[in-house]
Amino acid sequence: AHCLQGLVVLPTRDLAAQVHQVLSQLCPAVGLELGLAAAQQSLEAEASAIMSPGSSGSGARYRLGSAALTPQPAWGLSLGDHASIEGSRDSAASTSGRDKSVDILVATPGRLMAHLQHTPGFTLKHLRYLVVDETDRLLRQSYQEWLPQVISQLAKPEHFAHEWAACSTGNRGGPASTSAAPMPFGVPRTVKLIVSATLTRDPSKLQRLALHCPRYVATSAQDHRYHLPRNLQEFKLPCSAARKPLVLLALLKELAGHATVVFASSLETTHKLYLMLKAALEGSGTEVAEFASTLTSSQRAAALHSFKAGQIKVLVASDAMTRGMDIENVENVVNYDAPVYAKTYVHRAGRTARAGRAGRVFTLLRDQDVRHFKQMLRKADNTYVKDYKLPQGAADEMKPALDRALQQASELLTAEAQDDATVSRAAG
Repeated sequence: AHCLQGLVVLPTRDLAAQVHQVLSQLCPAVGLELGLAAAQQSLEAEASAIMSPGSSGSGARYRLGSAALTPQPAWGLSLGDHASIEGSRDSAASTSGRDKSVDILVATPGRLMAHLQHTPGFTLKHLRYLVVDETDRLLRQSYQEWLPQVISQLAKPEHFAHEWAACSTGNRGGPASTSAAPMPFGVPRTVKLIVSATLTRDPSKLQRLALHCPRYVATSAQDHRYHLPRNLQEFKLPCSAARKPLVLLALLKELAGHATVVFASSLETTHKLYLMLKAALEGSGTEVAEFASTLTSSQRAAALHSFKAGQIKVLVASDAMTRGMDIENVENVVNYDAPVYAKTYVHRAGRTARAGRAGRVFTLLRDQDVRHFKQMLRKADNTYVKDYKLPQGAADEMKPALDRALQQASELLTAEAQDDATVSRAAG
């Protein structure tokens, strides 16, 4: 029987779907069942897929036998289960149906909590690997207090020792005897892998993960809190607030034909910027799409698919895309709104120059942003970003296109507001 041995927790549905897609290409080769809990279907359908996985290969995992470790179709030791240490050849068959599940689950915190509370038989008692991606974000937000509940359900080594002592003396269910035989094997703790490009070093936050003898592993030899890709070129474009749209259009004209992600500071700005760019670039051969949490998961997936396929060259995104989304062909990142925090800058810039590839990041800075931007970059050990010079008059040439685009965007926003009002009245 299969049991849940690996859990990967991620903050967003899109990131969970991406990780699931990667693992789905690997798990069948090693005989592991994979599941996804990211609210992409109903809770009941998800529970059915997680608790009733299809048959997989015969990857050998191990269960304690009477005298030695023998291959059985369940790796996780659960000494609280009466079948776990009996050593019979059919011990796997005696595992109750409620313990059957996928081997690895990729989940968002909210959906994970829903299954822990409402899915019969869903348990973490066999868990051997816990991976927490984008840890700083998951620690910063409570997500229904998912972390304390997960930590509390992980099997403790002392529980294994107690069960072994009780079983070896034939006193199952009673107090452990002091004359029990020593355990013939080491009991592993759940291995926790805590991953982030901007991992916190705050002991009070890391303490919540209940780490045991932790080891810090950095992908860079330089020990800075924030690290930017080596092949990343960084540029800034100082301008007044009124000229930002003109500068953006002139920059995108120079970057035409290259995959570019444009980041805005809010969902509202993201949508307005998308409407403006779509109207301004219409007929230029540069297609634009929007990527924000206000869209449905299917709409976001369609936008990403078109962007990856090269059908769309400009993707206007909120910070929902800054975390972990891996798109190979991104050549440029444009910060239309300057990020307030260094970690936001690092995550946005990290959408390009990935895996050794080259990339560029451009940040539009209002006059009042320049000083803060320089101070912020010091946290990433980056004290100098080059000015990017647009051709003389390039921004002013975009004014007619911008005026038309702003008019069209205003009309679309008015129509959307009217539609929303109609829906609200109908719902009321």
